[in-house]
Amino acid sequence: MSTFNKMTDKIQAWKLFANPTRQKIIELLEQQSLTTTALCQQFELSRFAVMQHLKVLEEAGVVRAEKQGRYRWNHLQPEILAKMMQHAANDRQHSPTGIPYRTPRLERAKIVLEFIYSTSSARLFAGLTLHLSEWWNRTADDQPAPVHLEPKLGGRLYELYTENGDGVLYGTVDQFKQDKLLGLMGTMGSDTAISLVRFRLEPLAEGQVSLSFEQRFIGEIDLTSYEAFKLCWQQLLGTHLRLFLDA
Repeated sequence: MSTFNKMTDKIQAWKLFANPTRQKIIELLEQQSLTTTALCQQFELSRFAVMQHLKVLEEAGVVRAEKQGRYRWNHLQPEILAKMMQHAANDRQHSPTGIPYRTPRLERAKIVLEFIYSTSSARLFAGLTLHLSEWWNRTADDQPAPVHLEPKLGGRLYELYTENGDGVLYGTVDQFKQDKLLGLMGTMGSDTAISLVRFRLEPLAEGQVSLSFEQRFIGEIDLTSYEAFKLCWQQLLGTHLRLFLDA
C-alpha cells in the first residue's frame, strides 16, 4: 500500500471516531439497518445535522445508503468498519503520547459556493424562502421533518420533529432584501459552531440567475464538521433546489 493510501486510511479513521454522534450512529446500525428518519429520531439534533454525520460515514465507506421506494435505508459495512477500527488502534499505539490523531480545527473558516439556475430572481428567491420546505429534504427519506422559514427580518429558520412542537432552531434572518439577499445567523441545526449564512442573487443574461452562497463560522470548527457542511450545501443547493426549480 502506498504512503498516500495509508495516510488516507488514517485520516478516514479519525474522521470516523472523532465525534460521539457518529459513534452512536455506528452502534445503532450494528444492531440493525435503519431508515434515515428512524436514525434522526434517536438524536436531539436536526435532521440536517444527522445527515452531515451520515455523509462522513458514507465517505469513509462504513455506511452504505440504499433507496427502496420512498425509504432511504442505511446499512453498516462491518468489514470496512473493522479496518478503520484497526487503523485507529494502530494510530494510538504508535503515538508517542498514546493519544490518537486529533481532528484539526479551523479558525474563521468559511464555505463559498456558486450556482447558476435557469430561472428568474423572483422565483429563485421564492424557492429559498416561501417554498423552502418543498425541496430541503427532497428524496432524503420516507418522512422528512418539515423545515420552515419565516421570510422577514427577524424571522426563524427551524425544523419540527413532532406535532407537539419539538424541534430545533437553525437560525434567525438577520439580512433580507427581496429577490436579492437572504442572511441567517445561527447553528444551522448542528452541535458544532455558530455561523453567518448568506444567499446573494444576481440576475444574468438569457434568463439565468447566479446564487452566491457563503457560510462564515464564528470561532473554531473541526475539519470533519466543516467538510460535512460543505457536502450538504452542495447537495441541497446543487441538486435538491435545482430539481425543484426545474420541475
